[in-house]
Amino acid sequence: MAVINKTKSNIQMILSLGMKDGKEIQKSVPISNLDVNADVDTLLALSTALAPLLAHPVVTTKHNATGILVE
Repeated sequence: MAVINKTKSNIQMILSLGMKDGKEIQKSVPISNLDVNADVDTLLALSTALAPLLAHPVVTTKHNATGILVE
């Protein structure tokens, strides 16, 4: 049976910098080197705790994980 060996985990917090010419300006803030076994509740708690420390409001948070597919 194939499995995925997790190798990397990070989140990207997307911030809203305001509007310009009718379009929202966004900036991505990466948070890297997270525990590959962190569950979604832990990642949510992390992003919720960091959000008030940032200068701009968080629009969304994305989770990216990398792994190696092996048999």
